[in-house]
Amino acid sequence: MLQKGAESDGFELLIFGVDSRPLPPTVKGIHKSMRVPAPASPNYLSALNHVIKKNAIDLVIPQTTSESSFLSTQRETVGTKTAVLGEKPFRLLNDKSLLMSAFRDAGLTHPNFHLVDSPQGLADAASKLGYPKNDVVVKLPSSSGMRGVRRLSEDPETRDDFLLKKPNVWTTKMSTLISTLGADPWPELIVMEYLSGPEYSVDVVNRDGHSVVVPRKRDEIRSGISMATTLDLHREIIELVEKFLHHYKLEGLMGFQFILEANGPKILECNPRVQGTMVASLVSGVNILWLEAKWHLGLAIKDADFNIASDEGGFMRSWGGALTYADGSIEHF
Repeated sequence: MLQKGAESDGFELLIFGVDSRPLPPTVKGIHKSMRVPAPASPNYLSALNHVIKKNAIDLVIPQTTSESSFLSTQRETVGTKTAVLGEKPFRLLNDKSLLMSAFRDAGLTHPNFHLVDSPQGLADAASKLGYPKNDVVVKLPSSSGMRGVRRLSEDPETRDDFLLKKPNVWTTKMSTLISTLGADPWPELIVMEYLSGPEYSVDVVNRDGHSVVVPRKRDEIRSGISMATTLDLHREIIELVEKFLHHYKLEGLMGFQFILEANGPKILECNPRVQGTMVASLVSGVNILWLEAKWHLGLAIKDADFNIASDEGGFMRSWGGALTYADGSIEHF
């Protein structure tokens, strides 16, 4: 719901949040939080539409992959405008094998990779990539938050590894992974070269021939989440993203992830939705999320809205908490 005010180009935003947990948390800036089922529930859409109708919601902006995936197929049945890509572009960007293939087919830099669905296929693909001399990465085509991802390495654990380091849960041996997946029909897996350079997230909005691409270096990562990130407007990454968007005529809000190797950036994955740390791009002077909202709401967008004003700044995630009392009250700290 939008009300006239002094913020955001003359509008004050009234923001509602939904969550599948019994006591949705009160988040800074959220007018009210309400509970809806998870997107996998058959009641999700009806519950979401009830919230939309009851609160006169003008725009739905999904934040998780499961929400975005479902809503990309249901845009016509949602009771208001929805900031989500269509089903076909969403699938292209969300499936890592389709994404890397799309970069390859467009003549853009990409990792070496193979698709496999058996233990023998895994062994053969890894061998082609130089394993065991070179580590390789195995991942599901569609996953998030480090789920379904393993680095295969035959390097032995050292004494210092045991005494001084936290367990590295994402590194394992090929024999261990094969044993874990068992003899049942295997899922399709990507086997790709292990990329060891610095990692970048790239916040993007592209609408009506105007785009803004904001790369930032991921300085500290935990379970796939950027805990600390620094603005780094790397020209080669920006040009690579712009070429990809132009080649496939992609529009909307999305986020890419790259590894910067010695021979240039290579694509890792794309989040065809709001990225978890997309707020960090605000330090560039561009409000990517508000730009996307303005487009969906039919508000005037100026060329200046896409201008990056700063190439410095960063974001560090900090933790808080909430006490829930017997009377239902919540105290944040």
